[in-house]
Amino acid sequence: MSKSRNPLISIIIPVFNIEKYLSEALESLISQTYPYWRGIIIDDGSSDKSSDIADYYAEKDERFTVIHQKNAGVSAARNKGLQNVSGDYVYFFDPDDILHPQTLQIAIKEITSRNYDLVTFGAMKFYEDTALPLAEKTNLKIVDQLSKTELFRLFFEEKYHCQYCKGGYVYTRLYKKEILKNIWFDVTKKVYEDEDFCCKLYRSLDPNFKTLYIDTPLYFYRQRRSGAIRSARIKRLFALYSCRRNMLQYFDKNSEEYKILDKARLTTLIKLMQISLTQGYNGAFSLFRKILLSREDISLKTFLPYLFGPKYARTYSENRLKKSEIKNNRLKYWE
Repeated sequence: MSKSRNPLISIIIPVFNIEKYLSEALESLISQTYPYWRGIIIDDGSSDKSSDIADYYAEKDERFTVIHQKNAGVSAARNKGLQNVSGDYVYFFDPDDILHPQTLQIAIKEITSRNYDLVTFGAMKFYEDTALPLAEKTNLKIVDQLSKTELFRLFFEEKYHCQYCKGGYVYTRLYKKEILKNIWFDVTKKVYEDEDFCCKLYRSLDPNFKTLYIDTPLYFYRQRRSGAIRSARIKRLFALYSCRRNMLQYFDKNSEEYKILDKARLTTLIKLMQISLTQGYNGAFSLFRKILLSREDISLKTFLPYLFGPKYARTYSENRLKKSEIKNNRLKYWE
């Protein structure tokens, strides 16, 4: 097949003060076995050496283009990238992560051979001591003919049956350019802008939409210590709860999507309540327990720790968070 007949992928790469990991991320793009891509690096007002590194790679490989702008946040940077895409497909890539060498080749093969509008592949967290599975993939776990509602479950259902593909992350999908027309990131969101974007995209899809997912890790998400700090986790949980609450307005209360999203919001609320109890705040506990009692979509195991009042619930929450922190302390996070 000639070069002109190979689909072109526009890769949107928002960059802000990530000099320590940027080169490794961009090298993982250069190492892709599928060569027909264009990397759009949006330097979002970096004050470290990220701008210089981006410019260096644009000189090193003509497939990279750099756009420098004043700092406006990751959502604005991605929107700038969307305004500059070309070719047939769009992919979002974060500049501290790594792609498997065959990610684009596998994704483009599956999306074109089945004529789908998007394909989802797996992501895997990695720490300083993680051995990344970068060898050639021979056993891809492909699930075909995923319905529109099943895609929504994959986005927002915590216990969805796949292993690596769960979550509303934009970087685990290759998109046909046409389906992203008039879909933008919310520039007011600093975190969980991905979930909001996925929800907007979902609403724009045809009711008979079909897709697939590859439940094999092809994207490697760097786990940094800043995200493991409890204060940062609380802030992110509040943001996630607010995001999911706001997205509920997009759906009818009797719809399957509303039920899925509302349960995801409840899961976030439970995590927030656990942290509040460990900090001695139980003013909202009665209302929280009332909410749990009103639900028919949660198990007795989930509800039981909160049945006997705030004192028992606090002990349970402290034990849960202590176990979580012990586990986190054993992990070798990146700085």
